[in-house]
Amino acid sequence: MADNTLHEQLIARIKTLTDEDARALLGMIDALHPAKDSHSYDRAKDPLIGGMHGPQDLSKRAKEILRDDIDRRSGWTQKERKP
Repeated sequence: MADNTLHEQLIARIKTLTDEDARALLGMIDALHPAKDSHSYDRAKDPLIGGMHGPQDLSKRAKEILRDDIDRRSGWTQKERKP
């Protein structure tokens, strides 16, 4: 009986989601239980992968990356280096 109650709670909450939120939820469900056809998996649409995408050496190159992104329009400034 507890499973039915849990499923009923989930269904009730799903019905209140916006289309955008429902798409995101569907993507998460697909990530948890991928289809048997492994060719249907799209890594670019996986919400769990998206959060980890980026440079692998960020901690080593943080200053260099920030320095390269600074320009007059960015709102950031950089002190001139003294020789």
